[in-house]
Amino acid sequence: GVVVGAGVATDGTRGIVAKRDGDQAARPLLTLSNPDEQITELAADDAGDVVYFITDNGVQFRVHQLSLAMLTTDQLDLEQAPIAQLVVGPAWRTVAWRVGLCNDVTQAVVRDDRSGAALPVGAGTPLEGLSLSPIGWLDAARLVVASRTLGCDGPADVWIWNLLDGSATLLVKTVEMPATRTRAEPAGPLAIDPAAVVPIL
Repeated sequence: GVVVGAGVATDGTRGIVAKRDGDQAARPLLTLSNPDEQITELAADDAGDVVYFITDNGVQFRVHQLSLAMLTTDQLDLEQAPIAQLVVGPAWRTVAWRVGLCNDVTQAVVRDDRSGAALPVGAGTPLEGLSLSPIGWLDAARLVVASRTLGCDGPADVWIWNLLDGSATLLVKTVEMPATRTRAEPAGPLAIDPAAVVPIL
């Protein structure tokens, strides 16, 4: 198996590394050059070939995608408000996150694989204007979200939002701790091209 993590190495290098069972040392996947930049969350795509992560430099929050084959990065979202609650699903390229302060109305955002763009959840549905948090994915199109009138804590109504047609379906009202569980197929092995160069953010 492979473990992917973010943090600071003993030599002071900060970034993302991977370590296979039996390896003596971790392999760098990404290095942070800005001392103010912090990786706050990290999640691997179910296919095992992409890692998503959130950075905070004290001024802006960003969602990034790190493709492991060639160690290339793409920025998926940039916000002044906090980004948190990175949620990946059981299907290829399903990722969502929350934007906003927990004392205000928050927004759930997904990566739309058709365009590669960040797409807000709930426009034109009863979810519009509510405070949303992603809970988990059922498949590549259906995201389970928690809705509240304000904030991101406490009891919530649970909805399924469909990425393909933009519809929203209420599942249950006033749930204390909503969660999703899906059965994922085993991911493929970590495969990084030997010519790949560790990117620096």
